[in-house]
Amino acid sequence: MFTIVFAETALERVPPGLCNEPLVVSAARKRGKKPEEMLLDWGMHSGVMKRLEDWRRRGRPDQVYKFLSLCQESLANQKGELRVFIHTRNNEVISIHPQTRLPGFYPAFEGLFEDLYRKRTIEAQGRKLLLLKQQTLLELLGGLGGKFAVFDPNAEEAFKGLQGFDGAIIGGFPEGAFSGPLEGLPRFSIGGYDLTPVAVACEVLGALP
Repeated sequence: MFTIVFAETALERVPPGLCNEPLVVSAARKRGKKPEEMLLDWGMHSGVMKRLEDWRRRGRPDQVYKFLSLCQESLANQKGELRVFIHTRNNEVISIHPQTRLPGFYPAFEGLFEDLYRKRTIEAQGRKLLLLKQQTLLELLGGLGGKFAVFDPNAEEAFKGLQGFDGAIIGGFPEGAFSGPLEGLPRFSIGGYDLTPVAVACEVLGALP
């Protein structure tokens, strides 16, 4: 069983400081939601997001959608050889059941994860398809055990394969580097290119035996 952790993702709900902004209030009203129940989304909230700290690394739930769609539909997952976790910038961890199938279009995914933030779990037919809990990245890794490879475009060592590794950590932020402590874990770059998170996931999945 190989594990992929999508770490420090730009996934969060609209923070309190933006909930009274007219742009946010209007978007929430159109969707029949409270502002604080919506996911922060650059495509919808870019007009007010620049006042947030570290705004360039926030508001990209679409990257989580692309990443999860790729992993859940992958051959490795179909064969029962993959498990996936989403770690957010606010130190939340989302466990993804292997049989979870995502909606076919992004707005439905957005609504699903807004429900997840409200309920903390999404269940169907007795299975917990999505489970959200407060947990740091190091706590998650400590519980999983095994040897993980960290994918970092600034790493000096080139990626040559996954032999000897039990999992991979892929940064889920739009730009920059990992902000949390990952000292001691081997880091690899892919051809020296600064690939998108989804492109890195493609390379990792393609390298699985």
